[in-house]
Amino acid sequence: MQKREFEHIFTTYYDPLCKYLYLFTQDFGMIEDTVQFIFIRLWEKRDHISTHEIKAYLYVAARLRIINAIRDNQRREELIQNYYLNELIEADAEDIIDMEEFSAFIQEVVERLPEKTRRAYRLNREEKLSYKEIAARENVSVKTVENQIGQALRTIREQARKHYAHHPGLLALFFYYFM
Repeated sequence: MQKREFEHIFTTYYDPLCKYLYLFTQDFGMIEDTVQFIFIRLWEKRDHISTHEIKAYLYVAARLRIINAIRDNQRREELIQNYYLNELIEADAEDIIDMEEFSAFIQEVVERLPEKTRRAYRLNREEKLSYKEIAARENVSVKTVENQIGQALRTIREQARKHYAHHPGLLALFFYYFM
């Protein structure tokens, strides 16, 4: 593959690949990193890759790469959350948050949410379903699920601000762990 051919492939497929990966995540940084990585690898392996089926190659490579990146990002977030919670537990006893009380408060707020909003929130947070999976299960659009979960998070955030205004450390934990 020559430089001109590579440039043509890049300009032809860069935007469509980004749009395709948006189906997997709305993290534009992750999408751009993935597409750039795919084109770097394509250039590095240009002598070994046939341009005959380049479109299929690019889409399959991008899909596999974004799935791995999403999985790795979730693991990293879990590690950070666990570290942060462990640091809280090791803090002075006066500063430790009663997690049972906190969890009960969150559950109370969630219980007061409208039924469809509550169900979407729980499917996402408790059953770890993606917005797309929730939309399919509930027979609604992904945008509807986004709106429902967004509304749930706004309501929880507002109630937490009111209820825990006197404890900024708890609010920090709340926003980090639950949002």
